[in-house]
Amino acid sequence: MENEVISQHRENFITVICQHNPDGSVIPRRIKILDEDGEYQTYTIHAYKVLDNTNKVRLPSEVWVSSSIVNYECKITVFETEKRLRLIYRKYDGKWILRNIF
Repeated sequence: MENEVISQHRENFITVICQHNPDGSVIPRRIKILDEDGEYQTYTIHAYKVLDNTNKVRLPSEVWVSSSIVNYECKITVFETEKRLRLIYRKYDGKWILRNIF
């Protein structure tokens, strides 16, 4: 997994254990990734930040519209090395996508 970059054009759906808050926000807590041996590995997310939560637009009709996609940058530890990864949460279908690990 060293310096692995996952294709930006493929949708790499993964399992994410997350926390849903009363205000509607979602916090990723753990991820499960299939390794090269075909086994699932679970990693705890030590830190995260929402990259674009300001994507609300007010239309002329006074209606607010927001994106149904939330982008996260997260930190995990793999073999005592800190890795950053990008996760996308699609609110409309509840799916998580792993974009890249760096």
